[in-house]
Amino acid sequence: MIFTVLSSKSAAAGAVAIGLQSKFETVSMKKASAKLFKAALIQLKGQCKAVAPLERLMKRFVIRQNIEHYRAMLIVTTDPAQRVQIEGLLHEEEAKLKKYDDDNKKTPGSSKTA
Repeated sequence: MIFTVLSSKSAAAGAVAIGLQSKFETVSMKKASAKLFKAALIQLKGQCKAVAPLERLMKRFVIRQNIEHYRAMLIVTTDPAQRVQIEGLLHEEEAKLKKYDDDNKKTPGSSKTA
């Protein structure tokens, strides 16, 4: 009977120890998660700063490709109605490029880059 009492006491002590361990692990996990979350936020902030110049470069690239495409179409197109339509599209893209370059022109003291 004494053995049973000792066993139940050690079982109770073991249960308390397991409960404390799981609470400690939960707190540790929360702290680790918070650290990982902060690190992820810092990394995302750095990526967001890099995205803006890439978007600007991509936009300019697409405009330039459209201009080249419309010029190539004008070389092979003989129908006057189609040529007028293509010329209109070409002028629109050239105006977009001019506006884009004017808006993103690097000025002294500005952090914008084209």
